[in-house]
Amino acid sequence: MHEFVNKVEEFFVYFGRVSFSPPIWKIIPTKDWREFEKRGRFMYKVITKYIEDAKEKLKDPKNKEKNTVLNQLLNRMEKYNLNIKDIVAIQTDFLIAG
Repeated sequence: MHEFVNKVEEFFVYFGRVSFSPPIWKIIPTKDWREFEKRGRFMYKVITKYIEDAKEKLKDPKNKEKNTVLNQLLNRMEKYNLNIKDIVAIQTDFLIAG
């Protein structure tokens, strides 16, 4: 978990560097852009793993009663035609937006 928190912090550092510098990275992937992408891929991988683990835990009836945003999304996957990628995007947005 400590590594994840560090990577999220670094993600925001590189986000700032990419956002507030000349957009050369749109033409040539700069070092800052590559590091930003690397942190983003790491976050996506970790969040996906946590969501897949939570989905497995929901198969146990006693875990269905836990009232978390993630559990509510997972319980409503079929009703709202959501897939894991949708839920990862929502959870990532929660993390980044605060």
